[in-house]
Amino acid sequence: MPHPDKLRELIDIHTRRLLELKKQQAAYGLSADPSIVLEIETIEAEIQKLRTELGETEKVKVSAPARVPLAGKAVLVVEDNPAWQDILREYLAGLGCGVDLAVDFCEARDKLQAGHFDLVTIDAHLGPQVKAYEGMILLDYVRSRFGSDFPIIIVSGEINRRDLVRAFQKFGVTNVLLKENFEYDEFRLAVQNALQSTSG
Repeated sequence: MPHPDKLRELIDIHTRRLLELKKQQAAYGLSADPSIVLEIETIEAEIQKLRTELGETEKVKVSAPARVPLAGKAVLVVEDNPAWQDILREYLAGLGCGVDLAVDFCEARDKLQAGHFDLVTIDAHLGPQVKAYEGMILLDYVRSRFGSDFPIIIVSGEINRRDLVRAFQKFGVTNVLLKENFEYDEFRLAVQNALQSTSG
């Protein structure tokens, strides 16, 4: 039976490849090469198999604590693009976080009122062009409801300089990551820093 660290390393490698493929799929939409979809399905199945194996390995070695850095942390991902929902959910789950999804301001507001979250990731430009600033409205809502210490990370396809300055100055966001040059390690560090700073 493989060592748990080796299984985690394989999961991480597959998850990185999955991110690249899902970024391609998100960029091309319905015109994405069918081989991309097939490879995504294959990798997702392999990740699930490795996670199952990891769970069995860790049950056998009860004395060795699982190294899941953010186990028990709850994150609300506010994102309207299904491919990016999958990417963010996969990465956060890999860090041990519980993940809930919302696709727009109303759904996010309802979930924030009903549940407990330790972090929110927000796409600054939710919805169709007419409602492109729902993400910025949500930032204002989260700040007014939860205060200035509540961690918020923007993960957005685009954000203009004025909105970027506003996000940091007015809303005190923890970090802004752009989808076009999204990197797993940068995201992981942003999430870990945001959540560890609040667990004080």
